[in-house]
Amino acid sequence: KGTEEVIAACEGLDADLLLVESLHHEEAFERYREADIVVDQLNAGWYGLFAIECMALGKPVVTFLHEEATRRTEDAFGLPVPIVNASAETLHDRLAELVALGPSGREEIGHSSREYAERVHDLDGVTDQLLGVYRAVLEPARDRSATVPGRAAPQAGDLPSALPTTDDELDAAMPAGPGLAA
Repeated sequence: KGTEEVIAACEGLDADLLLVESLHHEEAFERYREADIVVDQLNAGWYGLFAIECMALGKPVVTFLHEEATRRTEDAFGLPVPIVNASAETLHDRLAELVALGPSGREEIGHSSREYAERVHDLDGVTDQLLGVYRAVLEPARDRSATVPGRAAPQAGDLPSALPTTDDELDAAMPAGPGLAA
């Protein structure tokens, strides 16, 4: 994920580098909680669960983001992505800027990060979006199946009359079987 670049980028900065590797998640999480700045990855072009967890902790997160993906996300949610965008080539400069901000400046970024994580990655909101995708996929399929030559129109019970919208309805709709917990 760019560990060598992170080590090199920290040289000459008035900051202590703590690599978090090969630790149990709980112990690693405590180290993230204590950090002033978190560096995620420098290669993928977007952030993942690690960055979301650190934003939820109110930490400034540094990672490499593709500009188009950032623009589209900001347009979709109407708020800026608070992650500090850096590549291997710009990492030293971005970290130096964060160190120079001091605690209050980093706290401000951390506050924006927490708000972003709560708004964009809220479980209820994400679930509602996912249900919307299911509706968009299943309802046109129901309409198309009635008009496909050689295919009988769906009968009662073939497709649900309404998609589940609550946790209880989702649980009731899930099949029980091997590997599934109720």
